[in-house]
Amino acid sequence: MNPSETATANRRSALDTDVAVGYTFGWPVDVPVHSGAVRVPVHEDTMELDHERLDVYRVALDFAAWAYTVSRSLKGLDRPARDQLLRASQSIALNIAEGCGKVPPADRGRFLQIAGGSARECGAILDILNRCGVLDHETVRKGKGLLVRIVAMLTRMIARRNQVREEDVVYGYVNENGNERHTDQPEGPGDSP
Repeated sequence: MNPSETATANRRSALDTDVAVGYTFGWPVDVPVHSGAVRVPVHEDTMELDHERLDVYRVALDFAAWAYTVSRSLKGLDRPARDQLLRASQSIALNIAEGCGKVPPADRGRFLQIAGGSARECGAILDILNRCGVLDHETVRKGKGLLVRIVAMLTRMIARRNQVREEDVVYGYVNENGNERHTDQPEGPGDSP
């Protein structure tokens, strides 16, 4: 084994014991790991954060890109509305991403509600620009179509996170006459056999 191969083998041995190779923007980086950690291969094409798998996040990115395209035509007197549209469109995706990193459902729901508010704010900005004759109806319709999808998905996500749901549980008992009773609701404290 030549000196170069020996150095490479020593480096691999060290990597296997106390350092894992990760990727940051496609570049390999050494990441210290705790003893006993399992080394997991990372492939650049599968690297994504949890929020990147959400359809609502992807649609929010589509809307932000659409807003940037539309904003190029807004100049002069329309600049404040342009700046607000860009800020609010980014806020949708940013709050979805940040909310996905929150563990308590209440915290996650708060960020998703903020994202929904930003989406509604974008809709109001589009309404104003349409009413003032700055944007045509067809352009506004395209943007609003994305916003309606975003708000619908966020609303469902918030509602599902705040529900207490049980799996399909059927409560049943046999009463003193030997009759069996099934119900979807638990009985009160005095109703048990």
